[in-house]
Amino acid sequence: MGSGAARTPWRRLANAGTRVVSLTYPVAALVILGLAIADLPNALHAARNDGAPGTFVVTHKDCKPRWEKGSGCASFGDFVSNDKTIALRGVRFEGNPGEVGAVVPAQVVDPDSGVIDQVDSREWIYNVAIGLVAAGYLAWRVVRWLTSAKDG
Repeated sequence: MGSGAARTPWRRLANAGTRVVSLTYPVAALVILGLAIADLPNALHAARNDGAPGTFVVTHKDCKPRWEKGSGCASFGDFVSNDKTIALRGVRFEGNPGEVGAVVPAQVVDPDSGVIDQVDSREWIYNVAIGLVAAGYLAWRVVRWLTSAKDG
């Protein structure tokens, strides 16, 4: 009796942890799927070069070491449309435009987003891939849930 009674609180704690994890992953997958879907229209517009064309000048990069969470570099700078009707300062470039001082052709699909896209952007591929992975995981979870409900 002593050893079984002593393990019961630990089993309850382990079961509670399993429940938290079993809810966290589907919620995260739903959030990721939602973000991928929400960004897809802008990504498709950028792929078709539907944005206002212009130039982007890299003014600074924000880089994190590889061992830190979110490692890599984000490029920021100034965008001016070819017809000079749109001028944005301190915006983020989606992709890798090069080093500080680089001037690259770019486009802005949504001036309010603060994000500048590459010409002929392929960002939509990542949105679709991430969305499919999240949707596949959610479908797998639903199938497992339905089959476990039938079994027991």
